[in-house]
Amino acid sequence: MERPISSARISKLPEEIRETQKSRSDLLKWKLVLVAILGATGFGLMDKASPVPILLALIPLVCLYVDLLCTHFNLRQIVIGAFFRTVQRDAYESFVQINRKAFTLEDWALYWSTIAACAVVALTGGCMLSAAGFLISNSPWDRLVPGVLIGAGVLGILISLLTRRRFRSMTRLRTLPVDLFFTLAVKNRSLSSHLRPLYTSRELVSLHQFLTEKGTFLFRSLPNGLFPAAGAARSGDASGYQYAWVRDNVHIAHAHYACGDVRIAVRAAEALLDYFRKHAHRFTDIVEGRKDPVNPMNRPHVRFQGETLAELQQKWPHAQNDALGYFLWFYCKLARADQVPCGLRELECLELFPLYFRKIEYWHDEDSGHWEEGNKVSASSIGTVIAGLRELESLLTKPGPGQDFARGRSSLDLSMLRELRAKGQRALEEILPCETIYPLSQYRRYDSALLFLFYPLEILDRGTWARQILEDITTHLQGEHGIRRYLGDSYWFPNYKDEMVPEARTGDFSETIRVRDALARGGEEAQWCLFDPIISVIHGQRFQDFWEKRDRTQADEALLLQTHYFNRALSHLTDRLGDFPECSAPEAYYLKKGLYVPNDHTPLLWTQANLWLALKCMQKSTRNVE
Repeated sequence: MERPISSARISKLPEEIRETQKSRSDLLKWKLVLVAILGATGFGLMDKASPVPILLALIPLVCLYVDLLCTHFNLRQIVIGAFFRTVQRDAYESFVQINRKAFTLEDWALYWSTIAACAVVALTGGCMLSAAGFLISNSPWDRLVPGVLIGAGVLGILISLLTRRRFRSMTRLRTLPVDLFFTLAVKNRSLSSHLRPLYTSRELVSLHQFLTEKGTFLFRSLPNGLFPAAGAARSGDASGYQYAWVRDNVHIAHAHYACGDVRIAVRAAEALLDYFRKHAHRFTDIVEGRKDPVNPMNRPHVRFQGETLAELQQKWPHAQNDALGYFLWFYCKLARADQVPCGLRELECLELFPLYFRKIEYWHDEDSGHWEEGNKVSASSIGTVIAGLRELESLLTKPGPGQDFARGRSSLDLSMLRELRAKGQRALEEILPCETIYPLSQYRRYDSALLFLFYPLEILDRGTWARQILEDITTHLQGEHGIRRYLGDSYWFPNYKDEMVPEARTGDFSETIRVRDALARGGEEAQWCLFDPIISVIHGQRFQDFWEKRDRTQADEALLLQTHYFNRALSHLTDRLGDFPECSAPEAYYLKKGLYVPNDHTPLLWTQANLWLALKCMQKSTRNVE
């Protein structure tokens, strides 16, 4: 984000700091003088003067007024220091940021002196009530004085504590994100004015309204409730993104469910169930041994004609256990919440999934995974199946049709489901924090697909694994324009459209990935827009955890990171001058003649859905802080 900087203005900032420090010192002196004068007059300590207790009620007002002005000066100095640290790269200010605790003693004196003075005022009022006639006459006005003093003292203490808490919050959260805020590569200039280092609820409402007006959260569904992969794809498009992917539809539907649009989520889930029921023979042929799962075309198809629920004849890497696990997870989740039907026909369809997973031995099955490429044993696929089995088990143990159905089915024994999950869990623990360790030719240490095991699947906890995997991805895969799927990813390599004809750009590379990899260059992988919003949500969940535990330091750090990745997700939205509608959410940015530009699959509905989730999570965190 570009900022015009005036050198003349910068040269005056050190003088502003000096003047601010001088004004602050003068205020502190006046605070001491005024409190002493009011106290002496109120208690009658002046020569030949009678006590005037009502004047003591002015002490909290004077203290609070001085404290607010001093707090303003403090914030001004901190903001100027942040500017020198981030824009001017000043070494001293960077050092001060790390060692800020050395400057906290004066703040303690500022606020605790006010609290002490207010406490004395309140106690004086209490003594006047308990000792009738102390410093007061019998007039009605004087009888009100004790109550006024108690009220002024207590109110002063409360306001002082609130001011101190607010100041600490602002110094931790309003200034620290500036370091990251200035690094954003915002594509859309009209969006720039809506971005903040930290948001208020009102600012997020304004941002949501802006994005809604731009169509960023426009999800055009098919008549049956399913979604194509890309919003701009049309019938006959060589990309194939006009078709429906099981995985994409689950993520999009889940976003609607999590954001409160349950009707849209239910329609998509029911349509997916209808699709699997229509092609149930894909499961039974493999379970009963009539078809060989080694041929991916024999497996349940995970990309299909959305309008008609018909299978596509095009050869495709349908060995994608994660896609099947996503559906099982989401439908059972909705069924447990009584949002979708869960009768005999639905349960008979759901029953096919664990039988299929057992037959192919999913815990060491080599599938094409999230990215539909070479077959390998993937942690992200195993984890997704575990999530689906867990939700199915929960559904079948819930009193109702599911529990009754399970009792009458020897093929759907709950112990079998637990054993299936346990085998997957053991395999997952052997692979993590890697994505793939087998076969060795496909070894992959870092892969962004692992993020989905934290959210939305919540298979991994947000403790040790979260720190390790998030650090891996943000250190090794994060770029200026998005996050890479994995190192060496050749999908949308530099000048992709010049090297690949339209029909080949999104074809089946499961057996020919080496041909495409030979055209790629390390360090120039496409940077995807799916992941920044998911990382923001993960940090948002961490913030909620720490907030509930009242661990404010950890909560502040999590909120900082949540906001940063939310802003990164927003920065990917397209500009009005590009080839796509303004504020569209791309699939990825790739290098075209040396510049990163959005690829053709813009807007991608999966990216839109993730950004929507990040916005909702940001709103929840902001409400807590406020």
